[in-house]
Amino acid sequence: METQELHFMYLVVHELRTPLSAIKSSADLLSFYQEMDDRHTILQIGEHIGRIQTEAEKLNRMLDGLLLLAKIEAGKIKQNQKPADILSVVNNTISAQNAMQSDGRNSSLSITGLPVKIIFEEEQLERILDNLLSNAFKYSGGNPPPELQVHFTGSSVRIIVKDFGIGIPEDEQHLVHNSFFRASNAENADGIGLGLVIVRRLVNLNGGDMQFTSIENEGSEFTISFPYPEGNAYP
Repeated sequence: METQELHFMYLVVHELRTPLSAIKSSADLLSFYQEMDDRHTILQIGEHIGRIQTEAEKLNRMLDGLLLLAKIEAGKIKQNQKPADILSVVNNTISAQNAMQSDGRNSSLSITGLPVKIIFEEEQLERILDNLLSNAFKYSGGNPPPELQVHFTGSSVRIIVKDFGIGIPEDEQHLVHNSFFRASNAENADGIGLGLVIVRRLVNLNGGDMQFTSIENEGSEFTISFPYPEGNAYP
């Protein structure tokens, strides 16, 4: 078996085992608590139910990512492109991600230019922004919150997600778009290295482009851009 396949199997088994162990542990404790009837126990039950829900969501996101990438690679992903309101998707993504941050950090948003709708598969745009902003929060714990910028230029829209986190080592940056790649300074973080691969594939499927810059221990900046529909550009 090839080294990459072995590495992939190790990552998947490891990442599946962690939430499954947490779910099993919480379920075992719930079985113990169900026969007790005091306020402290009720609070503990609530905490473990929340833990189960969180870990189950991690599993769901991981499996969803694997399935999505498989569909993309097989050319079987459905495209239902239509004019999409980028700012609506951006605001919804920011609100959802901000609400998930236990450290209270909130991402900021800045907008320049005259808003223009683009032709896009809206669900895929949501996935792109969610992945980028989720990563920005995940890899910048203890630092200022990520920034999201939307720039409507003369012929395209640029969306920038900037964080002030651990960054990507310079000698590893050429591997970022490889499936299952994990930077050496991020091996303890959740995930199996598919997020940026999926983002790039979805951006390309919708006629866009993706670039990034990163400095280790200073942060990363990912920029995705999409052209306006013909006839919608402005001077």
